[in-house]
Amino acid sequence: MEEFREVKGYEGLYEVSNLGRVRSLDREEINSLGRYRVMKGKILKLCVQRTTGYYYVSIGGKRMQVHALVAVAFLNHVPSGRA
Repeated sequence: MEEFREVKGYEGLYEVSNLGRVRSLDREEINSLGRYRVMKGKILKLCVQRTTGYYYVSIGGKRMQVHALVAVAFLNHVPSGRA
């Protein structure tokens, strides 16, 4: 059974599952014109890093490796290098 937990540093915005899927959550925002809108959450597209073969997602303009997100969320692992 798939279980989602919050991505550390992006609580309330993104979640990662024990199966390696990453999703954004529904949220409300006011755009630059002052208009209110609701952003619907969705499953993020996984990309493959060509040099290592690891999957990553882009969150907040940063590439984040999916296996590292899962380890932090489910194993309480503290990454020693880049995540």
